[in-house]
Amino acid sequence: MKTRLIVFTILLVNALCASAQKYVVDVLFSDSIQAYTIEPAKSGGEVPGTAAFKIANGEELTLTRVLEGNPGRGVIVRDDKEYCIDGDLLVLSEDNPAGTVGLFPDLRQDGKHTAIEHFFTTITPYIIISILFVAAILLLFLGRIELLRRPALLLVPLCILLASALEIWAYATLGGDVFWWCDYDTYGFWGSALRAIPFVIFVVAQVFSIKLYERLLFGEHSDKEISIKPMAISMGACIPLTLIAVFAGAVWWRSANEVVAAIVFLASFGIGTFISWKRNVSTAGKVNGSLLTLFIAVYIIGVIIAAVGLITILLRLILQILLILAGIAAILFVGGSAAGGGGGGGGSSKTVWYDAEGGCHNSEIDARMANERIAERKAGL
Repeated sequence: MKTRLIVFTILLVNALCASAQKYVVDVLFSDSIQAYTIEPAKSGGEVPGTAAFKIANGEELTLTRVLEGNPGRGVIVRDDKEYCIDGDLLVLSEDNPAGTVGLFPDLRQDGKHTAIEHFFTTITPYIIISILFVAAILLLFLGRIELLRRPALLLVPLCILLASALEIWAYATLGGDVFWWCDYDTYGFWGSALRAIPFVIFVVAQVFSIKLYERLLFGEHSDKEISIKPMAISMGACIPLTLIAVFAGAVWWRSANEVVAAIVFLASFGIGTFISWKRNVSTAGKVNGSLLTLFIAVYIIGVIIAAVGLITILLRLILQILLILAGIAAILFVGGSAAGGGGGGGGSSKTVWYDAEGGCHNSEIDARMANERIAERKAGL
């Protein structure tokens, strides 16, 4: 009997160890995650309840199971009570035995919880981008010196190319969160506004840097220019046109929807790009014109990302300003209405004078004159 009990205990411990897995809290823009109580769902299973406590970023946790009917949530035990947390904010710990299969999909295959993602949530890449653009601007002016012109012709596009490539890489990694360092929810109105000021200067410098390079490349008084506009128009139009094709295809050509969308994208992107390439080749030669067109393509994408981010940030700040002004106007309106109502109440409770016969008058003089008339009338009687 004792032997059976020992064997059962060993099997039970092994089963618990197999189900329990170690995870590490891994969030990008916060120092902690929220743990919730577990409540039964009306339709069966379990759902997160009220917020219970926070767990620090980087803390290692032991998960016993996933939430019943909600496999995206993991369950931990604290003080003999179960709580649930979001599985997307966790990464499988290296302390698990080899071959451990996680309770959740490994998001690192999708670029989540990777060193690159964490790199772009630090200020380092954005400082590198700024330094590259500052260096490009300085070289554009130093390139006017004949001795430095040839190095500047090579280094300026190289700096802009690297900076633009980093912008594209950051956006591809973080998506809309790429401008976290200027986020209103994190830094508030003034913090976001102060960060937006150098961002405005940066975007303006990025936009006009290509025109300055054009002067450096062809000379101050040359009629030659880099062909940018056709490619920029194509890049700006290809996404909206592709979306229109996708929505239209859902109605008219469902079976060939993806093919039609791909054709529309390639055509709208390719026409302007081809025109710019043709013009740049005729201006700078086949090899230099092709390299110039490739550089311009990366540059335009970087400008679009920066400009869209800046517009989004400014619109949000403007919206907050409008909300503040609307609040001030509402307070003034309510205050003015209250003051007006108070004035009316004061008028209704003003002093009333009575004459000898009980008549009401608005002033003491009127009451006195009425009393005199009453006295004269009585004297005449």
